[in-house]
Amino acid sequence: MRKSFRGSLRGKLLTMTVLPMLALACLILIGSIVLINHSLRLREQKELEKNARLVAEKLDELFPGDYRLVGTEALYVYKGEHILSDDRELLDSLKLFEDFELTFFYQDTRILTTLCDEAGERFIGTGASLLVQRDVLETGEAKCYSKVDVNGERYQVYYLPLLQKDGSVVGMIGAACPVESGFISIAGYIFPLSVLCIAAILFAAWISVGYTQKLVGQIGQLKSFMNSVAKGNLSVDLGEKILKQQDEIGELGRIGLEMKSSLRRMVELDELTQINNRRYGQKRVELVRQRVVETGVNCCVAIADIDFFKRVNDTYGHEAGDAVLRAVAATIKEGMRGNGFVARWGGEEFLLVFEHHELAQAVAELEKLRLAVEVMQTEFEKVVIPVTMSIGVAVLSEQEHIDESIKRADECLYRAKEGGRNQVVDESHSVRKRERGQDAKDGV
Repeated sequence: MRKSFRGSLRGKLLTMTVLPMLALACLILIGSIVLINHSLRLREQKELEKNARLVAEKLDELFPGDYRLVGTEALYVYKGEHILSDDRELLDSLKLFEDFELTFFYQDTRILTTLCDEAGERFIGTGASLLVQRDVLETGEAKCYSKVDVNGERYQVYYLPLLQKDGSVVGMIGAACPVESGFISIAGYIFPLSVLCIAAILFAAWISVGYTQKLVGQIGQLKSFMNSVAKGNLSVDLGEKILKQQDEIGELGRIGLEMKSSLRRMVELDELTQINNRRYGQKRVELVRQRVVETGVNCCVAIADIDFFKRVNDTYGHEAGDAVLRAVAATIKEGMRGNGFVARWGGEEFLLVFEHHELAQAVAELEKLRLAVEVMQTEFEKVVIPVTMSIGVAVLSEQEHIDESIKRADECLYRAKEGGRNQVVDESHSVRKRERGQDAKDGV
């Protein structure tokens, strides 16, 4: 059943990589906005402080002397000999920036200001809040507030205390700017930041998709390999690219190959002799028969049996018998190299399959094998155990089931046993046997 994208490994990997990056980008964007806002507020505060101190310095420079309140019915604020309360154009001329507003407080009352209402009237005569009076007028220390409500609008305001020559606080200079102006400034940063974050996410997603595709492809190869092994195809292999990787994928691939090799040894090899077992031999000989059908090239099958093997077990013990089996199997395997293959058929019997061999060629090769076993020196516990081998051979027919061809070879083996053992018998009933002494004499 086809998995959904979210349920697939590709979907999970992309979700695990892209979503955290998206969350990180959002956090970076939000954090950047907060930091920019804080930086802008600090910059505005410094500008406000600069403007407030400039006003205070200009007042001292233009109008030397202390501040004082004069009058009974009509009150006027003087700075030295100059009437400040009537000089509305003074603050207008001292504004550094258009968005900044200035206010002159005598004690806690606005005497001069650039702040106007909707009708253009200035906020003259209004008082400062109790918080400002306590923080600035009573302590004599400058203070900045980020959110001050003035006639329904919010301002960032810097209050600078005004001092008499004796150090007493007589009033304040308030420099203010609308809070909204800061957000307008921030908006100019948000768009490029957003574009940058989106570009970073897309780039990271592109890299993640490419890496995910590669990783999922490699895992797919491993999956296909494992499926093939699970279905019994032990000839399947993995690509060198995966096996050379020095990571977990490469390690899994190498473990998979080791597992396949172990299964192959368990399924295809005889545990004692380490040659092909009967199960694999049957499978292999059937493939050979199919090639015979397809190509028409002759092949031969032979059954070989160790002579008097029971006597070896009874005389020397089963461990000695196992040693003989291993030695004979190794000799036959070496002799079959380049000719075909050998499998342990059961007990002391071996199946030999000659590919692309006529009967006469197969008999000649079998005669060499028979002699090699006869002269073989199998030593067990310092005792040399002599053995011989009888062999029956038949042509592998494309017209009959493989079992029939093996049965004919087995019948030839029976005749070899009946005829005195240590000989090769083929379907023509001819017996090929030479005495060991004659072989040595001839230099074989």
